[in-house]
Amino acid sequence: MKKMLSITAATCLVALSAPASADVLFSLEAEAQYWQADASGYHTYAQTVSSGDIYDWKKSGQLGFGATFTHFIPLLPNVKFETQELEFGGEHSNGVDTVNIDLGHETYTLFYAPFDNDLVAIHFGASLKQIDGYVGENYGMSDQPLWRIDEDVVSAYLKLAAGLPFSGLSVVAEGHIGSFGDHDLHDIQGAVRYRFLDSLVFDGYASIGYRSVKMDFENGNDFTTNYEFTGPFASVSLRF
Repeated sequence: MKKMLSITAATCLVALSAPASADVLFSLEAEAQYWQADASGYHTYAQTVSSGDIYDWKKSGQLGFGATFTHFIPLLPNVKFETQELEFGGEHSNGVDTVNIDLGHETYTLFYAPFDNDLVAIHFGASLKQIDGYVGENYGMSDQPLWRIDEDVVSAYLKLAAGLPFSGLSVVAEGHIGSFGDHDLHDIQGAVRYRFLDSLVFDGYASIGYRSVKMDFENGNDFTTNYEFTGPFASVSLRF
């Protein structure tokens, strides 16, 4: 009897940690996202504010790619990697001066998945965003101001999903939220996802949703950023 109870408990533990397809021990999901984002916000330097209100920001499509590896081992975290473009240009209201920003970054996430199936998914963990970019202004002079943005920000990670049985449809909310020292960051999105392919080899998903990324950084007393990027996105992913 005790042996039977031990086997049952072990089976339940593995089932809670297993990926959506219960007949495999691990899975790999690759995703590509196109994000039609708007930029807003400002940066400050030497007590001077370059406000986003005085710039006519150009809407720009941004590409992002990600890969998620999940497994059945309960005590070991799963792994997710994302890389994101984030480049925008703006024109000053005077029609002459311009600004260009590049806040592209990579995100490394370790998470646990106590539930990960077609009906319910709960993922939680921690992320590290590595931002390597710049803010540059063009005043029509030979010596243009350029500020490097080289920041590592730790954030909490959470993903929640609920599926409609026998439909292939699900609602997904996902976010990275962090505050470290003088840095505040959030990267949150919500989407409706549809499984358009269900085979023995892999599953295919298509998603449409809305995403918001906000980055507030303070580099000493001379330069700070306060930018937000929002807009709809579409993505396609394959899960093996």
